[in-house]
Formats: sequence, C-alpha cells, structure tokens
Amino acid sequence: MLSIMKKRRDSSFANKTLITFSLIILIFNLYYFVTKTKTSLSSSGELSPNQCQLSMKESDDWFCELDSDWKRRKILHHIQDKRNRASNKRRTFFQNNWEPTIQCEFERRVGNIGDGGKWVCDIHRFGSMNTTNILEKFSPNPCQLSMKESDDWFCELDSDWKRRKILHHIQDKRNRASDERSTFFQNNWEPTIQCEFERRLGNIGDGGKWVCDIHRFGSLNTTNILVYSLGSNGDFSFEYAIKELFRNAEIHTFDMGLFKCPENVCKFHQVRLGNGKNDSSKSLQMVMNELGHQNRQIHILKVDIEGGEFSFFEELFQSSNNNQSDLPYIRQILFEIHLNVDRSESPCRRAHKLFELFRSQNFAIFHKEANVANAQNLFEYAMLRLNPSFFISPL
Repeated sequence: MLSIMKKRRDSSFANKTLITFSLIILIFNLYYFVTKTKTSLSSSGELSPNQCQLSMKESDDWFCELDSDWKRRKILHHIQDKRNRASNKRRTFFQNNWEPTIQCEFERRVGNIGDGGKWVCDIHRFGSMNTTNILEKFSPNPCQLSMKESDDWFCELDSDWKRRKILHHIQDKRNRASDERSTFFQNNWEPTIQCEFERRLGNIGDGGKWVCDIHRFGSLNTTNILVYSLGSNGDFSFEYAIKELFRNAEIHTFDMGLFKCPENVCKFHQVRLGNGKNDSSKSLQMVMNELGHQNRQIHILKVDIEGGEFSFFEELFQSSNNNQSDLPYIRQILFEIHLNVDRSESPCRRAHKLFELFRSQNFAIFHKEANVANAQNLFEYAMLRLNPSFFISPL
C-alpha cells in the first residue's frame, strides 16, 4: 500500500513539474515575441526598414507596402507591360499602346484644368518619407473607417483614408468647369479616387476596360460574381478575361445584334437596353426581374450602347430616387459616353447632368481615357460605388 501511494505521489509531482516547465517555456516565448515586435519599431513608431524592405528597395524608397501587395503590383505591371507594344497603326496608336503599368494610390492633378495641368504620383511623399505608422496596424480595428466608408472595399489606415477623401473633394470641386464642346472631356470630370491595383481586362484598344482592384472580389463572401456586359458587338474578350480570373463568375452579355457567347463563358441575350419606355427597349430593372436577379448585387456593369447610356442611366437612377429598394447595388460601372448631338438640350449640359447623377448615387470616378477614334465625342469612364459617408466633405 505504501509503495502504491509513493508511486502516486511521484506521478503527481512529475505532472506538476511538467506543467510548470511548460508554463515557463510559454512565458519565455511570449516575452521573446513581444521583445522582437518592439525592436521592429523605431522610436517614432514608424515602419522599420524590414517591414517594407522589398518595396523600398525596388521602388528606390518611394513605396512602402507589404510584400504581398508589392508582389501583386509587380505581377500586374508585367502582365500589362507585355501588352504595351501592340500596334503601329497611326490613327489608334495611343489607344492600342503604352497603357499605365503601375498605379499611385494618391495621384493628384496639379495646375490648371485641361491643358497645362499634370497628374503627380503621391506628391505628399516628398514632404515626409516613411511616415506610415505601424502602431495603427496593431490597433483592434486598423481599417474600420475605410471599410465603413467604402462599403467594405478598401482596408487602409485612417490617415491614408482621410488623405484619400481630401483629394477626392479637392478634385470634385474642379470637375464641372466648362461647357465648351471641343474640349469638354479635357476640362471636365477627372478621376477623384485611385485604385492601387487597377487592371485592364479584354482586348487592347476599344473593347478592353479598366477594373478597380479586381482581386478583392475573390475575398468577398460570395459564391458567384455577377457581371452584366451591355453592348458587346460580338467582342467577348472582356468576358473571357473575367472567366479566367473567376471560374464561377456568372456573366450575362446583352446586345441588339444576334451573337453567340463562347461556350462556358457567358449567356447571351438579344435585347435593346435603354429606359424601357422608347424604341422597344428594356430597362436594367426589367432585365434583372426577367433573369431572377432582382435581389442580387451586380459586381461589374459594363456599358457600351452607342449613345443609349444617357436614357439608360437616367431611368435607372431617377426611378430609384422614388423607390430606393428598386435600385440594385452595383459595385463598379465601366462605360463609354458618347457626346452626340441632342435636339432637346446641349449635349455638354446633358453630360454634366449624367455625371452629377452618378455622384448623387455615390459613385466616384477612378479611371478615364479617350477613344482616340473620336476623342472629342467618345470617352471611357470607370466608376466605383462607395458609402454615402465618403462624400461628406472633410474640408
């Protein structure tokens, strides 16, 4: 009996010793981790060189960002760079060649509107290099403000987000400057927000579109990305590009002509899109109801319907002012605007009204480019939907 009790005491003592030893190791590891984390901070709380060593080295100390973001930036650069020398055709040279391969998060237009002004990359960096505060990243909600005001699209430090809002409002005040027809697009409606990983999808020249940070769709809590492509004219290169990135994407293509979608890429619908009142056209709400999408979000709406965009968007947004529940949530709108002759009012005045309508529906411009085949009358625009709180001026 004594022998058994002694064995039990020995076993109990061994277990207590093992637990104590494990706790000592755990405390030591925690102390080491905290000490190592603290040493990575400078006395001012800024990013240490090791936090963004790769991007600092490869950008000559201009960008300071996580390795994963920098590697994504490099991949997008090389994808576009391979497409950049595509044609020697004089008339469409700039439409088919030498597109941007890198994006600046806080790009800003400096100088006059139109000719004379220039876009500058992140000019604030000249004033204070390496000022990103890593302590913000360790806060419980490091990007709470940007997530709220972008409807969960952007996740960035409050200081960066506030800078982004200021730049938006500075440019927005300059965006309706002139009614002169010949220089309308040169003098009006510039981008007010920038996408860090903007990417061109589809063919070079006419047909391709710039999309804002499309990788973010992959991290959303959704099984199927819904894409509407209006006015393909038989060019399905954009749809192909979406499908290559997201195999489960649901893509619907609409056109007045009769075309056939490539197998397993999209579904084609022969229909005229407009306000649903004139010329046997259908509105977006009518089409969504027919397809059973009335409760779905449209992740990308691509529109090139040869001047019909005015009545299409006017009906879409103005009818929603009476009943907000009828308006589908559209994350990105990519469209070509046609500044054609309008008998009822000045085409410039109607274009101004259209852009102001976009703004009233919480869309910000993130990309703009000319269709050089007719640059006075045709321009490509890309819009991103944000939360109404973003548009409240901080100035």
